[in-house]
Amino acid sequence: MLTFVVSHQSPLVSHLVAFCLQQYFGRTIKIFVVDLFDVSRLERGVEPWCGVSTISSLRGNHWEFLEKSVLYGTLRECLIPLNRIQVTDRPGNRSLNPDLPFGSQQLTIVAHILPNDSAHSGLIYHPDIVVGTLRHIFANSSNIFFTLALLDQAVLSMILQLPGEVVWINFGSPLLRAGNDSMVIQSKLSSFKPIHPQLHPSIRSFLPRTILWIPLLRAILGLNAETNLQYHQRNMGRVRACNIYAPAENSITGVINQRCDLLYCLKICNFVLDCVGDVSGAVARL
Repeated sequence: MLTFVVSHQSPLVSHLVAFCLQQYFGRTIKIFVVDLFDVSRLERGVEPWCGVSTISSLRGNHWEFLEKSVLYGTLRECLIPLNRIQVTDRPGNRSLNPDLPFGSQQLTIVAHILPNDSAHSGLIYHPDIVVGTLRHIFANSSNIFFTLALLDQAVLSMILQLPGEVVWINFGSPLLRAGNDSMVIQSKLSSFKPIHPQLHPSIRSFLPRTILWIPLLRAILGLNAETNLQYHQRNMGRVRACNIYAPAENSITGVINQRCDLLYCLKICNFVLDCVGDVSGAVARL
């Protein structure tokens, strides 16, 4: 049986990649999800609610599969569809909340909440809820396993003990090690004003007061939303290592892309499926 090992510092990326591999190849494989623990993660705190625009068409060889199986399949219950999205200034007669960053209260995201399966132009979600949903699914799966590692060398040592053919999807480069990036993100939160929240009754009581509207953050910081991913494949006997990295990605861009932006993470999944396409023959022989 072919085994995939997925190692990444971001649980959002590693869990999405593992789920996509499981859905794509079925139960003919085993998957080990390795959480590359970063000490700075303890200083980040809770991730914010995030919002993305879905107006731009997302392209990729596997995007139809990703939409059907992941975005509007498994994850549909933890995504809130939006329409008629506006970015407005804070009303002059509204007092500031001392418990929230003052800068985040200068702009408000106003959007109409829609039922699931409605045509929409945006989504809001919480990364931890997405990860929690996938972990619940994995807990009932017989071919996905979890482990923790501090170094890439520890991952390789574990891989060499696995039987059979192994494909290592490695995102081990320090893309997410940041200084004050979490502080930057928290300072760029915007107030959120939902219209017709009753149209999504299952989670209307959990709608956030502030969100990280990622298109606005990219515009403010001048960040590129394109995936500039590259990979290098290395054969080590029965182990094939596929090292994936973004050479032009700075610290804050890596944090936003891989910890917060769900659509970017799905682009990573599309890239991974492209990279592992050459193992389909090995899977067919199982």
